[in-house]
Amino acid sequence: MQSEQYQEFADDPEFANHLIEIDPRQIVKYRQTARSKGDENINANKYYAQFSRGIRQTVPVSVIPVGWCEENNWETYECCDGITRTEGGKKMVLTDDGWKLLASTYQHYVLNYTAEDWEDFSDRANDHNSGEANTDDDMIAGIRRRVANGRLDRVVRAAAQTKGMTGVSLKNNKKEWIELAAGFFVDASKGVYRNTRRTKKWFKNRIEEELNKTGKIIQKMNKKSEEWNLKEYVAHGGTDYEEKTTAKNTSNGEKVFILGYSKHLTPNIIGNAAHYHANHPKNDITIIMHFQQLADKNDADLEEMRRSAVEYLTKMNSANNLGITRIVSTPQTEDEVSTKGRDRVVEHWSSIMSNAHQYDVRDNAPLYYHPEDDIPNGKSTQQHN
Repeated sequence: MQSEQYQEFADDPEFANHLIEIDPRQIVKYRQTARSKGDENINANKYYAQFSRGIRQTVPVSVIPVGWCEENNWETYECCDGITRTEGGKKMVLTDDGWKLLASTYQHYVLNYTAEDWEDFSDRANDHNSGEANTDDDMIAGIRRRVANGRLDRVVRAAAQTKGMTGVSLKNNKKEWIELAAGFFVDASKGVYRNTRRTKKWFKNRIEEELNKTGKIIQKMNKKSEEWNLKEYVAHGGTDYEEKTTAKNTSNGEKVFILGYSKHLTPNIIGNAAHYHANHPKNDITIIMHFQQLADKNDADLEEMRRSAVEYLTKMNSANNLGITRIVSTPQTEDEVSTKGRDRVVEHWSSIMSNAHQYDVRDNAPLYYHPEDDIPNGKSTQQHN
């Protein structure tokens, strides 16, 4: 947080209620992205020198609470902005154990900052006249991150909607898309790099360069609750399953397990499926893949997570007679969420498919398959809407 940002927040009377003095060692994590010049240690030493001379800190670092340290009996924090001041403070307490760092939780508790808000705030902090200016490499890195994680696409969609522009997409309106994307960075009132000496044209060229490198915009990933997944499966799964509240219940001879984390394949999914099959050998078992840990993941990563899970599950199912009869996924990318009807639930593997196709994911067999596609007269023992 630079002095200009501090003044903006200080106008709110609630801001003072969220200023705290903490031991710098209470900060155990950093969220900020490192600057391209790599001079954090130099600047930390500058702050340490100031603090050693008794110069008081006037602008707080921005933090969010992350836990509790029993050994020291204090709350721990993640620093979202103010790395060098914090590091200078950590050097300071080595010689003055009682020294305190001024911090603020205002953005966390009052403004409810998201990870995207923090990224924009951090970049703006380096864009002010009193801050150490963003280098070209810093700004290019900021563009690259927002292209890679799909943020820039969401920003453009929102800006187009605000302006009453319809149908703006990278595929259909590349020129307009890039124009709106550049505005996000240099808009005079809210642009992330609004004080930069670089022109809008410079940003448009850098954005196009990044797009040409990646080839596409990564879509936003959606993660939903157990109840939402069950309702999707009931509506579009194509079986007689009717349970919409909890996966604990069996419905019409079918048991569902939801795979939310790759690390839960073993022992959770494998063990639960084996136990259930041992007690209910005549019932079907369906695995619904709907992954939760999607931070910094793109659609290709999600596809690989699904492929890897299917490969592991089918291998274990064959080797250990787990009774798994079907593996499906519910929509998570924006394209998937926008689909209608049966295609919202995609079948990646089934016992019918395995028998009819001798399906093997290790041979890169198609992961998106509907059994009736290759069955005479389009009939399948599994019903589809």
